[in-house]
Amino acid sequence: MSARVAAAGEVQQTQVDAVARAGAYAMRQVALLAQMQKEIALAAPEASGDLDFIKSMTSIGQVVADTSQPVNR
Repeated sequence: MSARVAAAGEVQQTQVDAVARAGAYAMRQVALLAQMQKEIALAAPEASGDLDFIKSMTSIGQVVADTSQPVNR
């Protein structure tokens, strides 16, 4: 195997690792957000519809922002 092929393989493995770490972090953040939503919904049931919308928007934005940081490094 040439050094060039080995180097390309290492770069690809590093990229895959970065995406995997970003995905794991994003899943933890979404789980935390879901837990917070449940706690607020129990305290104020009338807000559950608004909380669903905020959760969706926050999840999307947070996943995009968090994923771009590790991948761009």
